[in-house]
Amino acid sequence: MLGFESRPQLLASNAASLYADPLDRVRWKAQLEKTGVVKGFQKRLRKRDGSIIWVEDNTRVVRDERGRIICFEGSIQDITQKKLVEEALQESQRKYLELFDQAPVGYFEYDRFGRIYNVNRTQTEMLGYSRDEILGHYVWEFFTNPEPGRSQILAKLAGALPPAKAIERYYRRKDGTVLVGLIQDRLILDDEGRIEGIRCTVQDITERKRMEEELRRAHDEKELLIGAISSLIIRLDSGGKITEWNHHAESTLGIPREKAMGRPLDKLAILWEKERVVEAMERCLRTAGTERLEDVRFTTTNGKEGLLGLTFSPVVGSSGKLEGVLILGADITERRLLERQLAQAQKLEAIGQLAAGIAHEINTPIQYVGDNVKFLKDAFQQMVELVERFLGMFEGLNCGHLTPAEARERALSLTRETDLEFLEAEVPRAVDQTMEGVERVAKIVRAMKEFSHPGKREQMPVDINRALESTVTVSKNEWKYVSEVVMNLEPDLPMVNCDPAELNQVFLNIIVNAAHAIAEKVGDGSNGKGTITISTRTNGPWVEVKVEDTGCGIPEEIRSKVFDPFFTTKEVGRGTGQGLAICYNVVVKKLGGMIFFESKVGEGTTFFIRLPFRKGAENGGAT
Repeated sequence: MLGFESRPQLLASNAASLYADPLDRVRWKAQLEKTGVVKGFQKRLRKRDGSIIWVEDNTRVVRDERGRIICFEGSIQDITQKKLVEEALQESQRKYLELFDQAPVGYFEYDRFGRIYNVNRTQTEMLGYSRDEILGHYVWEFFTNPEPGRSQILAKLAGALPPAKAIERYYRRKDGTVLVGLIQDRLILDDEGRIEGIRCTVQDITERKRMEEELRRAHDEKELLIGAISSLIIRLDSGGKITEWNHHAESTLGIPREKAMGRPLDKLAILWEKERVVEAMERCLRTAGTERLEDVRFTTTNGKEGLLGLTFSPVVGSSGKLEGVLILGADITERRLLERQLAQAQKLEAIGQLAAGIAHEINTPIQYVGDNVKFLKDAFQQMVELVERFLGMFEGLNCGHLTPAEARERALSLTRETDLEFLEAEVPRAVDQTMEGVERVAKIVRAMKEFSHPGKREQMPVDINRALESTVTVSKNEWKYVSEVVMNLEPDLPMVNCDPAELNQVFLNIIVNAAHAIAEKVGDGSNGKGTITISTRTNGPWVEVKVEDTGCGIPEEIRSKVFDPFFTTKEVGRGTGQGLAICYNVVVKKLGGMIFFESKVGEGTTFFIRLPFRKGAENGGAT
């Protein structure tokens, strides 16, 4: 055991030198001297080769007749292996207790009455109580709602309810806050299979529940917000299937959300211009660019026709990959109606301003028509009288009362009295002037009719040159005192498909603005007039109208605002600021054309209007 080669070799050794720890010998000897015996004394001895072994010592004292210690006798047993097993077990228990206390989940055990008799440190830290404050208490005392919890615990201990498996339990912390735990139970059974208690693990999911609640609330708020938006919202995935369909889309298009979700947009029975919508969606998916559709015709849920404005925007994920399309839309039926009413009001305002001038323009030819008619009336009366006197003279000849010579003399006298030569010269002239006056009036009336009542309010082929001539005629009183108008119109100009009333309004606004700009520069025109030059030509796929004035020009700082609604530099009562805004809306948004200008302060401004006259013209815009 001790590694000696022989018994004599061992007997020759000092017993004290065999102790690995000298204090073990001191304690061993002190106990022997005190009680006379040691039993099961464990100590470490050093073998001859220096290695250490554990032994168990059972020794008694041997005394002489006088009670003096003669020697010690006993036995030792090598318990090294046993000791190693015990140490390993202790280390295992230590590690278990360490893991038990430091486990990332709470752990506690309670007996068949519901009293907690074991708890780990994680659980105490989660609840904020010390170990002593928890042990011995009923488990339901820490629930936020103790009474239902007590009934459930006792039912599980009685076997009436199964152990909990991943259910949520709400605990009350010491500071009054709430801990949300995800718990799992395991039954503690005796040898006969009866329930003695329950082991319970608790995972703290308070933060997760808070985040879930915030996410749920954010989702609810998103749904509430989307539902409250007065625009239809449709989201499509990259395959064109619907992933969002808000309440406004439901009420506008007449398809419930549950029937729309997950289905391809082009498969829904929506009464709208499906081809335009699908083409815009596919372009958006193909190019990852924003698409805009105006005036998409659809049928409302009550059977009425309406117009939609739709914007198709690409939805790009964090990785940069195109994930789908977001469609935002609105029923613009009322807005379009209001725009038309506004344009009509603006046109009526312009016509009202022109009315006095038009009346003056008509009055001038009517005045000399009246004067000429009065002259013709008097001349006709003179001619009637002359004819009557000639008839009387012929009767005198027939009756013999007058000789031919007398009749001739009287005829010459009557001719001189009537001034027949004057009538022969002036009557045809008066007739021509009257016809000219009537034609001038007819031209003005015809221009007014074409300007204000061009026919049906729909797009049709329009002669741009004729529209400009009519507009120049009806606006004459606005420009004739301050400028001359020069027309350079290209013959055989292509027809443009548009609403003629709206186009007339555009031309009128530009020409009147030019006249006002010249008036601002030259005053009443008494010291010289300006010039408005109107030209037309074909420019590629466009018909181009150019209106050039020699007015005051547009200052640099306001050029970016001239097409803004309600922006005006005119004094109050002279302009509403809607003229150029209406021009932009008609030319760019409705006709897909372009409107822009060049200007030099003090020298004048030139407006360019380009209108597409054949398919394939690209959309332009104001610059």
